[in-house]
Amino acid sequence: MTELAVTSASAALAFLVLYGAAVIFTLERIGDRFGAALLPGFVRRRVMGWFGGLSLLVLLGLLVIPLDGPVRAITALVVFVASLVLLTLACYSTWRWGSDVRQMLSIALAVAHPGQTVREILWRAVERADMLAVADSLRAFDRRSPARAELLGWLLGHRSLQDSDWLASEVLDAELEGGLDEAAAEAVRDRLVPIVDGALRREQFELAYTAVDRIMDALRRASPFTDRHGQLVLDVGRTLWLVGDYMGTAPRQTSLPAQLDYLKMIYDIRRRAVWFALLKRGSRAEVDSFVSFLCLFAADTEDGMNVFSLYTDVLIDGGEAGVVSMEALRDLANSMQWMRLHEMGEASRHKPEPGELSPLEAPGEAWNGLFHLLAATAQSSGATDDDIDGLASTYGMLGDNRFMRQVRRDREARRSAGSKVGQEAAPRR
Repeated sequence: MTELAVTSASAALAFLVLYGAAVIFTLERIGDRFGAALLPGFVRRRVMGWFGGLSLLVLLGLLVIPLDGPVRAITALVVFVASLVLLTLACYSTWRWGSDVRQMLSIALAVAHPGQTVREILWRAVERADMLAVADSLRAFDRRSPARAELLGWLLGHRSLQDSDWLASEVLDAELEGGLDEAAAEAVRDRLVPIVDGALRREQFELAYTAVDRIMDALRRASPFTDRHGQLVLDVGRTLWLVGDYMGTAPRQTSLPAQLDYLKMIYDIRRRAVWFALLKRGSRAEVDSFVSFLCLFAADTEDGMNVFSLYTDVLIDGGEAGVVSMEALRDLANSMQWMRLHEMGEASRHKPEPGELSPLEAPGEAWNGLFHLLAATAQSSGATDDDIDGLASTYGMLGDNRFMRQVRRDREARRSAGSKVGQEAAPRR
């Protein structure tokens, strides 16, 4: 009986030592994969409990030795079996927790400097191209938190890492996950636009296409659509058309112009999808935000033909739906004035080549025609004559008697047509 009790206590002690060796091996692995800053927290959270349990069984085994009778044998056997089971569970649990990146991140968030610790976990994951660990590390902090912004700013600051399409795709997944509310749209702006800009600089057009497509799709689904979303639409467009910032820009150049043109076409299609989503929801506030930043895009890129078609859609479809406010109409009139003057200035500086055909219409006439449509939209929305004259003043043509006579004739013709329709409909009622 004594030999059995001694053997049981010795086995419990051996199991404790064996678990200690397993812990040392696990700690070395954690240090290599995730960083040494996690070791104290891991030992405190995931090791001390098991270590205390095994130590308790060793103590119990030693207390069994002086006992007499059959109790000693039964207790010694229980201690041995319990030590073996506890060792198995302890080794499995310790190894599993030590290999789980999410558990390591939960420990990292509890240390004194969580940002630095998560940064080390992310860097080691990038080095071994561990996509799952990278994905979890990018989501360690809330998307709207300064810690998240600092982490991604540090990551995207390494130009060598930006060459990895998979890493940029993981950042896109993390930033666009869960949709874009107003706070999220503002938070992700400084992280998403550099991805598009970097892909274009390196002529990684497939990555740029993915980024533009996914960002614009997230903006299409954003509800409500606010100025923060409009700013992101503008920033993505400016990045495709221009290099530089608001202090100074130049047209974007590339060795593959057709690829860049294709990306611009994709952007136009996705931006039009954003407009139709807003039109379907029928919110004037959302349309005001969209139109405001659409006009800023036209002024920044000086690409009037790019927005002419969308301006027409806004005036026709938005006017029929009654979602275009006077504020949006004033923004459009101001933008159309700028584009008309820019077009006339470009035409005056252009020297036709020998044999070059003259344009079908005079410079600026297309914008004049679009203003007549804007005036019709304003009238259908209930604008007064003074409101329409104010729009003409914003457009810069209030002093052009010929132009204003045409505006007034069109206005009277629509008013007369509306009264005739009302008279015809009256007997039916």
